[in-house]
Amino acid sequence: MNSFIQLEYDKIKNWLKQECHSENGKKIADELQPFDDKKEIEKRLFLTAEIQEMLKNGFSFNFEAISDLSKLLNNFEHQSYNFEELKLIIGNLRVANLISSVRDKLENYPRFLGLTKNLVSLSDLEKRFQQIFTPDGEVKDNASPELQIIRKNIFSVRKRIISTLNNKLENFAAENYLFDKIVTQREGRFVIPIKMSAVPLFYRKRIFTLLPPDWQIICRQMFRKL
Repeated sequence: MNSFIQLEYDKIKNWLKQECHSENGKKIADELQPFDDKKEIEKRLFLTAEIQEMLKNGFSFNFEAISDLSKLLNNFEHQSYNFEELKLIIGNLRVANLISSVRDKLENYPRFLGLTKNLVSLSDLEKRFQQIFTPDGEVKDNASPELQIIRKNIFSVRKRIISTLNNKLENFAAENYLFDKIVTQREGRFVIPIKMSAVPLFYRKRIFTLLPPDWQIICRQMFRKL
């Protein structure tokens, strides 16, 4: 321990942590311990020299998106993932895809290639994630042909509803029923602000005009029973 203090080993690790792109890298740097095996020391030195040569030749990778997925992937009860969890997985995948895409150019760096030999390129999965989600995690309208049709229909129905309500507003405004001549939304429902004094008269004369004919008959029968 005294030799670590003399060598200012903690300062070295703190310097390394500042150079790390990801929290995972910082954790590894913080847990570093000196090797006492000569072969292992030489192996690590050769690898370090090789990576330095790669950087000089323009091979640089950003590892900011790398995160520890062990808990996320090893939990077999975890059958589905939300956007934030998928984003973590895709972040790791993106780095793997980037390295895999230039692997044929790294033949002069065998030690680095040895570290990345188990990486599998899944560029289609990364591309599909980008096709489905916006950066904020919203599902895009064109995430699938089926969803695109559904949302197009929803938009069309919504447009018709607003048009119908706007027409009704003109009639209600003429009879002085409205608190404000505007259609609003509350909890996903369209709402027309009616004057409190007009509520009884409004429901008696106008509620059925907003309902389909079949529903008008049903409501009349219910009111008679009441």
